[in-house]
Amino acid sequence: HRQGALGFSRRFMVKAVREGDGCPPFALERIVYEARLGMHLAHPNLLPVLDLDRADGCLFLLREWVDGFGLRALLDTRVSSKSGLPRPAVLRVGIDLCQALSYLHGLRLPPWAPEGLAHRGVSPSNILVGRSGDVRLANLFTARACGSNASRSHEPADEPSLIPAYSAPEVRAGLPTASTADTFSLGVVLVEALSNSAALGGSTDSDWTRTRDREVLLATLQSLDLGDE
Repeated sequence: HRQGALGFSRRFMVKAVREGDGCPPFALERIVYEARLGMHLAHPNLLPVLDLDRADGCLFLLREWVDGFGLRALLDTRVSSKSGLPRPAVLRVGIDLCQALSYLHGLRLPPWAPEGLAHRGVSPSNILVGRSGDVRLANLFTARACGSNASRSHEPADEPSLIPAYSAPEVRAGLPTASTADTFSLGVVLVEALSNSAALGGSTDSDWTRTRDREVLLATLQSLDLGDE
C-alpha cells in the first residue's frame, strides 16, 4: 500500500530486485527494461507499469493491483474435479489475450522495434483474471522486438529464461522472434485450460514444472471435440 494525504491509500503489485553483492547485473537490467517498455504501452488487457523506484536496497516496479486470481491458480482448482474451465470462460480469456497480443504485435517503436513486440511469456502464471471477469497479461521482461532486423540496443544483454512447455519451437531454438510465437503459446494455454491440464505433463504446481509432448498436445486437442466452436 502507498499512503497519501487525508488517509488515501492505494494497493499495488510489486516486483523487486535487491541491489548489491550477489545480484546479477542482468536482473537489474531486466527490471529497468520492463519499466521503460511499460511506459510505451496502454491497453486494457495489459498490466500497466506505474512506477520504478528504490527503497531499502531494492529496485522495484509498481504495477496495477488486480483483485482476482492468477490463471495458474484457477487451473489448479480444476485438477481435483478433473474438468477444464467452462468453455465460455476460456473463450473470454482467449479473446482478451488476443486483443492484448494484437496490440503488442501492431505496436511500432522505431528504431528498435519497427515490426512490433512479441511478449514471449504467455503462460498461466502471467495471466490474471479479475473478479469482474477482466483478463490481464502481465510481465514484460521476456518481451522482444519482432523481426530479425530489429535493433537490440534497448534490450538486456542476456537471454531471459523462457517457460519451455509454453514457448514456441522457434523460440526454444533461439531463432528470430515473430508474433506467431505468442499465438502458439496462447494456443497451448487455451488447450490446457479446456482439458484440465491433460494437454501437458509434469506437476501442475508451477508453469516451470510443466512439460510438453507434441503428440500428446495434438491428441488432447482432437479429443476436445470443439466442432464449429
